[in-house]
Amino acid sequence: MWLSRIHTTNFKNLADNDIVFSKNLNCFTGKNGTGKTNLLDAIYYLSFTKSYLNPNDALNIKISHDFFILEGVFFSEKDISEKVYCAFSKDKKKVLKRDDKTYKRFSEHIGRYPLVIVSPDDSSLILGAAEERRKYMDTVIAQNDAEYLHSLIKYNRVLMQRNALLKKMNQESGSFANDTLDIYDLQLCETGHFIYEKRKDIIQNLHPVFLQYYETIAGSNEQVGLEYRSHLDTESLENLLIKNRNKDKILGYTTAGIHRDDLQFSIGSHSLRKAGSQGQQKTFLIALKFSQYEFMTKIGGKKPLLLLDDIFDKFDADRVGEIVQLVSGETFGQIFITDTNPKRIKRLIDAEKHSYSLFTVTDGTIKQSDNE
Repeated sequence: MWLSRIHTTNFKNLADNDIVFSKNLNCFTGKNGTGKTNLLDAIYYLSFTKSYLNPNDALNIKISHDFFILEGVFFSEKDISEKVYCAFSKDKKKVLKRDDKTYKRFSEHIGRYPLVIVSPDDSSLILGAAEERRKYMDTVIAQNDAEYLHSLIKYNRVLMQRNALLKKMNQESGSFANDTLDIYDLQLCETGHFIYEKRKDIIQNLHPVFLQYYETIAGSNEQVGLEYRSHLDTESLENLLIKNRNKDKILGYTTAGIHRDDLQFSIGSHSLRKAGSQGQQKTFLIALKFSQYEFMTKIGGKKPLLLLDDIFDKFDADRVGEIVQLVSGETFGQIFITDTNPKRIKRLIDAEKHSYSLFTVTDGTIKQSDNE
């Protein structure tokens, strides 16, 4: 699966661009703030129907305009083309079409065009709250498992209803509220255990591949770890909800469940957040995303798009070389890379004798450059 072309209209700072991509490697160079990251975000949008960087669609519209449109043409492994159309305007609902047919639910689109992105914003996985790490697990699994996505949507919907009821419990009396809580608890358990098992399974599968990538990129035997933690590790969700019900009533929200899950990142015997250098943290994240890519390829049967945004910053020449060598191999499919240094990226790619297309980004306008 690969993206043949994209057309952007009023998306962030991007001009009216019509870009034809290489099936292999695509490199975008330009100064900071010119639109390189926004182009990768436009590609991400075609896959996930939302921005990787800003969930508020209104803020993704170019200044002084009222709408944006993104159009892409994908080709499957059987060389069959599919056109994706995304449009959003301030006074209308978002529209998503595939081959001119409008989706009834955006969730039906997730996973059709799998994608892995490595971005400077990924630092939130290490430095941010547990919600960021849960979101990461959910994104990986949902692209290859529609049942998981539907279960997650249902769990979150019931959780919101349960929390809303808990906030009212002090004002309401009688058995009605408790009976309703019983119903919500049953519904949470129906999906919660399934989500827990899926999350646990993916981390177990990612971990050994992640360790291999980390060692290759770092060029050392640094001890790093990736561990999934959940309330359900030691007790069933049914028991947790019953045991914590009185506390939940007092606090007004559900204190136990898979919505409190987390991932622990470590280096040596210490937290990566506290003990890892910027280079170690970035190596950790790239190794994590590369292992995700390999897992998704194995499970889904097709190679995702790989977006690499400004990944060479804070790396020495050796680590940069290892990364370029890795992505130039047979493991990865179509790749999109951004860099501020056109000479560096051209030198690195030429050394791998990899076919590629080079683009220059200037004030939102993207033009293909000569590879010579």
